[in-house]
Amino acid sequence: MPKSFIYAGRWQQRGLCNFSKISAAYITTLHDTDFDLNMFVHNPKMDQISEILYQSTQLKDIPSAKLVKAFLDVFTDIDYVIDIGAHVGSISVLSAMMGKKVVAIDADKENINLLCSSVLNSRLQKNVVIVHGVVGMSHKAVTWAYQTNGNHSGNYVDTEDITWSQKSGTNWRLEGRSPFMMDNMIDMLPNISASNVFVSIDVNGYENIVLSGAHLFLRKTKKLYVRIVTSYRS
Repeated sequence: MPKSFIYAGRWQQRGLCNFSKISAAYITTLHDTDFDLNMFVHNPKMDQISEILYQSTQLKDIPSAKLVKAFLDVFTDIDYVIDIGAHVGSISVLSAMMGKKVVAIDADKENINLLCSSVLNSRLQKNVVIVHGVVGMSHKAVTWAYQTNGNHSGNYVDTEDITWSQKSGTNWRLEGRSPFMMDNMIDMLPNISASNVFVSIDVNGYENIVLSGAHLFLRKTKKLYVRIVTSYRS
């Protein structure tokens, strides 16, 4: 696993978790019978996921969070939660609040900044490893497409769509990224061969690329549960 991608215990590395920006962030609280989920989010008028989180008051009003909580309530033997495409971290923070060890991954540093702020605010540092990077099928460089209009919810890596994003106007930018693979995460998870793992993948259409780099990972885990989000945002 490339060390430059791992942000565990070094929250200020490379400008991530820049707390000088947090004063401009929005804060939302999702209530549940077991706990309150406090989240830093983007401007809800600009970011799709943040809008849903900010306008809701109950955890049960967020379909993805409701589903994951129900799953973890039933499958109490889950050791690790891997959240690929974590965005601001509603699934990651929720899972950590439930006592799970979490690896949260996102390619957008603004998402990461809010995510790690939520982790610190809830004192969940010991439960969460935050990874700033792109997950791919190999270590070959890829192109990451992201928006510049304040919407951090529709970013993706999909070579078939790169031409489309270049023609879609001034709201899109392309950036070369060096990916890592799910197989590289094996060393991050102690005793993985004896562990039960839940993986949540929300990457706007390149799920096959993520899973293509997980051959060894899929064989190593004791039990593996995978959730794939099939709705796309733009």
